[in-house]
Amino acid sequence: MNKQYLQILVAVVLLTGWTQASETQTELAPEIRLVAPWELAGPLVMVWPERLSGGRRMIPDTLELIQHLPEDIDVALAGERPPRIDWVPEIGRDTRYLPITTARTRDVGVWAGLPAATAEGRLINVRFDIPTQSIDRRERSNLRDNHEAARQLGRLLYGESRDEIPLRINPLQLTHNGRGIALLSNRVISENEGLSLTEIRNRLKSQVGLHTILFVPVPASEPRGFIDGYLRFVGTDTLLISEPIPHDSDSREQHRDLLNLLEQELDSDIQWIRIPRPSGAPQPGASYLHLIQAGNTLITPQFQSPEDQPTLSLLRRALPEAEVVPVRAEWLADLTPDLRLNRIAIWQ
Repeated sequence: MNKQYLQILVAVVLLTGWTQASETQTELAPEIRLVAPWELAGPLVMVWPERLSGGRRMIPDTLELIQHLPEDIDVALAGERPPRIDWVPEIGRDTRYLPITTARTRDVGVWAGLPAATAEGRLINVRFDIPTQSIDRRERSNLRDNHEAARQLGRLLYGESRDEIPLRINPLQLTHNGRGIALLSNRVISENEGLSLTEIRNRLKSQVGLHTILFVPVPASEPRGFIDGYLRFVGTDTLLISEPIPHDSDSREQHRDLLNLLEQELDSDIQWIRIPRPSGAPQPGASYLHLIQAGNTLITPQFQSPEDQPTLSLLRRALPEAEVVPVRAEWLADLTPDLRLNRIAIWQ
């Protein structure tokens, strides 16, 4: 599926979404709006570097993930060089290669930015100024290279990459429903020191078309302020909420505060679905919400835990039209120690 076809395919959906979102916009008249993952119909983009900055080889693990995916999923590999010919039989499927000259990070889900639509329905890539404190220390030395890789990826996927929205926000600190409602980590407030809460909200409204913005509490056990393991919109009116981390008092307190905030402030039309934590996972912060979603497909990690099958059933009932694809997560530890599928692959 080439870039031109992808843009044509989603244009009607994007224009429809723009019209619906605009009905509730403020007088700021944003130029673009953020596009939700389920509106996209493009390939699964995976990092294909020769090595991580820490020196650990990740190619075997990348191959493992590809081999877990259904055959009808379009895969694109983004890296400094294409897979060698001897890797092709192991990949076991046709893949597209996206040449990126400085792909030195596993965090493609962070660096690639966010898809957005213009008022004309054109798909583009937008990026916030990612706060340094939310980046793994091993990756900070690659900061310039990673920004350049993200620009290249945005241009390859969409033809345009806009740098940068003047706010320090890591994409893993945000979830939105594609219609102007967004939940952000409250860590965003402290990371944008010098801006008032009103100024942060106004920039989000004017720059990316949000109209309802809630800052949600994050427990102290999440040092970078990510919310992707706690909250996740998977539909315009469907929000997944992970249960608190077992035996973590900060997580339980955050969970109570979160539920109180959503009860008071979130649109009553949005349904919440509470998702258990995997008790059998090797990491206490592991979450079924560390998933990948696009269009009619949702890929969720499995942990050989008693909660695996009940969670699959919950997701399938919540998204009856979607294909929910489970993949085993224990082998992910070498790619991403916190088992976040959404850090090593993104849908575009």
